Amino acid sequence: PMVVATAPNFAPVLRELEGRRFDLIIDDGSHRLADQLAAVDQLRDLLEPGGYFCVEDLQNQQAIDAFRVRGWSFFDRRDSGRYDDIIAFQQF
Repeated sequence: PMVVATAPNFAPVLRELEGRRFDLIIDDGSHRLADQLAAVDQLRDLLEPGGYFCVEDLQNQQAIDAFRVRGWSFFDRRDSGRYDDIIAFQQF
């Protein structure tokens, strides 16, 4: 199903997916740090135990630091020097 929501309010997604669980959630939304953190905070309970949450395209060092202090790991693909080539991931 397609569910439309506007960050940082993911209530429509939570209603549509109530009772379902996933092994992987990938956030590739607005790329704004506040929205990325809201996605994680509101959607991580949809993960099966041991599931992964990935956040694509961290935009700057502030975003990296914000995820790092929460214990996240990173795929760093900044070969071109662009911050949006960094993906944060964590197993829950």
